[in-house]
Amino acid sequence: WYSILTVLVLVLQISFNVQTAKHVQSTAEGWAVLIGYSGTNFAELGIYIALFFLVPLMEELIYRGLLQHAFFKHSRFGLDLLLPS
Repeated sequence: WYSILTVLVLVLQISFNVQTAKHVQSTAEGWAVLIGYSGTNFAELGIYIALFFLVPLMEELIYRGLLQHAFFKHSRFGLDLLLPS
C-alpha cells in the first residue's frame, strides 16, 4: 500500500515539475506578477509561510513517514533510524 502511494506521489511530483518548467519566468518577474495580482503583501506572506512551515512539514510526512515505513518496516539492524538521518 505504501509503495503504491509513494510511486503515485513521485509520478505526480515529476509531472507537476515538468508542467511548471514550461512556464518558468525570472524571479523578479514572478514576484511582480504575484504582488500585482494581490495588491498587498499578503501574497508574499503566504509564500513565506508555505516555504518555512508547510514545505518542511510535507517533506517530513512524505519522506520520513511514507518512505521510511515502506522500506524499513521490518528492519532488524536499526536501518530505519540510521539511514534517513
